[in-house]
Amino acid sequence: MKDWLKKILKKEEEFQENEQNVFEKIDEMFESLDSDIITLSVGEDLVNLKSILISTIDKYREELKNSSGFILPPVHILQNDSLQENEFVIKIREKDVLQKFVVPNQDETSKELQESLETIYSSHLDEIFTYETTEKYINIVQKKHIWTIWNISLFYSITEIREVLIQLLKSKKSIKNINYIFEKFADYTLDFGCCSRMPVNKLANKLSSIL
Repeated sequence: MKDWLKKILKKEEEFQENEQNVFEKIDEMFESLDSDIITLSVGEDLVNLKSILISTIDKYREELKNSSGFILPPVHILQNDSLQENEFVIKIREKDVLQKFVVPNQDETSKELQESLETIYSSHLDEIFTYETTEKYINIVQKKHIWTIWNISLFYSITEIREVLIQLLKSKKSIKNINYIFEKFADYTLDFGCCSRMPVNKLANKLSSIL
């Protein structure tokens, strides 16, 4: 009887272990879908300039935050041996969007990378301004102005809020004073009437005019 019970218990333990392994593999598969938003793949010569690449990226992200209020997602640097030694490629969500050959010295590399990041921001804002970013801006405002967010959410989805913020940035407006922007957002929402709402484009234009 004891041997029989031991066999049963052993099989149950093995089943639990196998079940756990299955769930762990599923978790790993889901994690693999969470790709970087922006990646910088570099050739062998540029690997040696990694410190200047990191410094240029950090400097640009800081400058962009101060000027526009938008925080560029982290740029992950990867070595790609299939690239030429002095080549780099920027990808957004796994898609190649910019490719350059540079003179592999600090000044030229920094200059070319700076210009490339500026291009990425101006040309691919819709792709790099994520829903997670939008939620972060909403959460910042909600900490002090919960009713402001409540009033906006009655009429506008997170998709539409994101679209408004993107349009402001594309109009060269800063969203650094995000509390003020959301306060005016709520004012225009309520002023338009309780039974209808202002179109997103018109709302973005009105906000742009006061910034």
